[in-house]
Amino acid sequence: MRRILFLSLLLTILCFAGMAQPCNPQSTANGSPCSQQTPATPFCADENPYGITYPSSTNSPNSSPFTGSNQVNCCYTTPNPAWYYFQIDQAGSLTIHIEQHSLSGGTLDVDFVCWGPFTAASQADFTNSLCCGQYNVNDNTVVDCSYSSSWTEDCVLGNVQAGQWYLLLLTNYSNQPGTINFNATTSSTATTNCDLLNSGDSNSPICEGQTLELYVTAPVSGATYNWTGPNGFSQSTTNTTLQVPNATANMSGEYQMTMTGISQNSNTAIVDVLITPRPRPEIIAERESLCEGESTQLSINSNYEIFWSALTFSGNYSSVAEYVNTVTVSPTESTHYILKIDNDGCIGRDTIDIIVNPNPVIGITVTDPSLCYGDGASITATGGAYYNWSNGSTSSTIHVTPNQTTTYTLEVKTEALCSGDTSVEIIVYPELHSSYSVQHSYCGQATGEITMTATGGMGQYTFTAPGANFNDNVASNLHAGTYSITITDSVGCHISQVAEISIIPGPSPCFIFATSDDINMVITNCTQGNNTYFWDFGDGVTSTETHPAHEYMDPGRYSVNMIVSDEHNCIDSLRQDYVINGPVYIANAFTPNGDGINDEICLIGKTVQNQEFFWAIYDRHGSLVFSTTNPEICWDGTLPKGKNASSGVYVYRIKYRDVNGNYFERDGNITLIR
Repeated sequence: MRRILFLSLLLTILCFAGMAQPCNPQSTANGSPCSQQTPATPFCADENPYGITYPSSTNSPNSSPFTGSNQVNCCYTTPNPAWYYFQIDQAGSLTIHIEQHSLSGGTLDVDFVCWGPFTAASQADFTNSLCCGQYNVNDNTVVDCSYSSSWTEDCVLGNVQAGQWYLLLLTNYSNQPGTINFNATTSSTATTNCDLLNSGDSNSPICEGQTLELYVTAPVSGATYNWTGPNGFSQSTTNTTLQVPNATANMSGEYQMTMTGISQNSNTAIVDVLITPRPRPEIIAERESLCEGESTQLSINSNYEIFWSALTFSGNYSSVAEYVNTVTVSPTESTHYILKIDNDGCIGRDTIDIIVNPNPVIGITVTDPSLCYGDGASITATGGAYYNWSNGSTSSTIHVTPNQTTTYTLEVKTEALCSGDTSVEIIVYPELHSSYSVQHSYCGQATGEITMTATGGMGQYTFTAPGANFNDNVASNLHAGTYSITITDSVGCHISQVAEISIIPGPSPCFIFATSDDINMVITNCTQGNNTYFWDFGDGVTSTETHPAHEYMDPGRYSVNMIVSDEHNCIDSLRQDYVINGPVYIANAFTPNGDGINDEICLIGKTVQNQEFFWAIYDRHGSLVFSTTNPEICWDGTLPKGKNASSGVYVYRIKYRDVNGNYFERDGNITLIR
C-alpha cells in the first residue's frame, strides 16, 4: 500500500544512472529540479488505489522544483508536494479521482495540478528531460488544476493520445497528518503504461564461464524478485541484483522478472540475455571456387592472435600472412589453406580448400549482321554453360530487333562459373518514314490522287501499290478506296503505308415552302455548300436565284423541281408538290332584310380546313355576336338570343389552316345594313 513512497527514489536513481543526457541532472548550476532531491514517481492507473501518508510532522518544503515557485497555476501555495508522472497507453479520456482523509478521522483539503502532454522516447528519456528542466512545466502546459477546500478532487484529461506523458502534483494544503488516495475512475476510457513500475536489465552479453548479473532497475522496498528464464531457470531474491556464476551458452534467451510481497499488482519485466560461446575458429571464404586469374578473401571475425599458412595440392608449403583477420589470396592452382587461433593459450584450427578452374573459350555466329529497321537477327554463342547477354537474355542464342546499330556484349560462364567476355555489332539501317497527301474523288469519278513523301532509310525510293500506277511519287486518276503502298529504299528496306481516298458527295438538295398569302410562295433553300441552282415552278416559270419567290396566277397543285450543281460540277435534284389554294374572301357588307338577296355573310374559300378553324364577329363595344368552327356556316345578322343585330360596323377575326398546313389569322370589318 505504501509502494509509492518507496518508488519516489526512482527518478533520483535514473538521474544518476549514466544515461545519455543533454545536462547533468544533479548539477545545481543548470537549475535542474533533481538538484533539490525532489523527484517524481511513476503512476499506473491500473494500480488502484495509490496512497501517500503524511506523518504527524508536516510542513515539508512547498517550493515547486519543476516550476521554480511555490505558486503553481491556480494553487497559490503548494505545501507538502508529492510529484507523480505517467504515460498514456490507450487513447481516450482519463479521470484521476483524488481524496484525503485525516489520520485522526475525518477529511482534509487536497489540491492538485496536472501538466502535459509531454513527448519522450522512453521512461529514461522522460525522467532525464524532467530532471534537466527541458519541459515547460508552467501555466501554458497545465491541463487541470484545483485549489478548492474540498477533500475530493478530479483531474480530468480529455482526448489523451497513446505515448503522451503527464506530470501530477498533489498537495496537503492543511499541513495536518493525513492520507491521500488517488486512482483512475471506472468511467475512464484511456489506460496508462504500467510497465513504468517494473523493468530490468543485465550485464549481457558475456562469454561462457563468466558470471551473469540480472538487475532490477525499478526496485520496490520489501519486494521479492522472481526470475525465470531458458531451460527451466527459476530463482527468487530480495536483492536488486541476481548473480549466476559460470554462465553457459544455453543460458542465452529471454528472462522474466515479477515482483511479489507488495500490495499492488506487478508487471513483468523482460530481459534478453546473450552468453557468447568460447571462440571456435572458422574460415570464411569470399569464394571457395575460383577461376584462372581471380582472387578471394579468407577472413575470420576475431580479435585473437591468428596465423595463416598454405599448402598447395602438389605439396609445397608457404606462409601467407601472420596476425591479420583477413587475407587476399590469388592461387594459380587449387590450394589448401590452414588457420590457427591462440586465445590465451586456447588453440583452435580450421582449414579450407580453394579450387582453381579454367576459363571458357567463346565462339560467336550471327545470321545477319546488317538489318533493316524493324528486322531481327539471331546471335549464337558457344563455349560455356551459362550465358548473360547485355539485353538480359540468358540463352546461348538470342533473337534481337535493335532500332539502331547496337553492340551486344556477352559474359559466358562455365559450370564452375568461370567467365569470359566478348561482343558483336549488329548494323541497323536508318528507319524509313513516309507521309502522303490525297485529292479525293468527287461524285464517284476517277479524280483521286495520292502524293507520297519518303524520308530516312538509304534513299532512292520507289513506290508501288495494287490498283495505282505511280509516276515518281504521284498516282493519279484514282477511284475512291483504300490503297496499300510499299516504299522501298536503295538497299531493299521497305515499309507500307495505307492511303485512303474518300468520295466527296455531290450536293444534297433541300428546300421548304413558306407562304405569306394564298397565291404567293416563298422557298427557303436549306441546301448546304457553294452551289448554283435552277428552279422549275411547274407553271412554265423558272429561276436561278438561291432563294426565289413565286406568285401563281391560278389555284392548283404545282410540282416544284430544284436542280443543284456544286463547285465540282456534281449535280442532284429534288421535286416537291405545292398546292395553291386561291383566295379566302369575306364580303365587307350585307343586308339581312329577308328579301333573299345578300341576307347572309359567308366565308368564301375552297381549301380552308375544318381543323383549327375559328370565326368570330364582335360589335363596336367588343361583345361577341357570332362565332363558329365550321367554315360552311354563315352569319344571318341575328344575335345569340335570336334578336336582330342593329345596323352598323362589326369587326371579325378568322383563324384557319390551308391544305398545305399553313396557318393564317385575319381581321376585318363588316357593315350590316337594314
